[in-house]
Amino acid sequence: MESLLLVSLTALWITLLLTLAVLLRVVRWVHAREAERLGQIAGNPELRLNSHAPEFQARDLAGRTVRLSDFLGSPAAFVFVSPFCSTCLIEIPKLAALAPRARDADGTALVLVSDAGARETRIWLDRLQAREDLRLDELTVLIPLTGASFLADYNPKGHLPYFCLLDGESRVQARSLLIHPEWSRVRRLWEQTPRLAPWMNVHGPGGGERTSPR
Repeated sequence: MESLLLVSLTALWITLLLTLAVLLRVVRWVHAREAERLGQIAGNPELRLNSHAPEFQARDLAGRTVRLSDFLGSPAAFVFVSPFCSTCLIEIPKLAALAPRARDADGTALVLVSDAGARETRIWLDRLQAREDLRLDELTVLIPLTGASFLADYNPKGHLPYFCLLDGESRVQARSLLIHPEWSRVRRLWEQTPRLAPWMNVHGPGGGERTSPR
């Protein structure tokens, strides 16, 4: 009986040691891959300011193909988000409120770019809308095509949430994390633009348009 117990304990320890050895190898492999990925990311520079943004192809949540050329003629702010990003959950309601102000200020379109698939992104945003009781009608949502370089070109460091602002000629005007002062500067430009009340948008005497007092 004692010999059987000894054999069982020995077998258990051997199994445990083998499991730990395999686990250690897996952890080392994961760390090596992560270090390799970070090394590659570190070598990719962000888009140069005033440079022409690279072409991209993506799809919206309705399945329509969207290209860079679709945004020619007016500014666009691409905000890179993910269903797995906790900070993105905080920022999206703010972006939904900011979108109409950006549009009214200078015609800027706020565009969410998700790193997940269309179905996963739609479920995530639907749950967020229901939980926060908000509407995302003013935001365009894009899903990069599989194998496309959209994410790598526009957000090479892989930081989230991250934005890239283009002017009407698709030239890079600003880019940074949303916690960076650069985003705060851009956001304030939109927020400080006065939005006229409906009764102030009528034409005054002489055909001139009434504006808010300064």
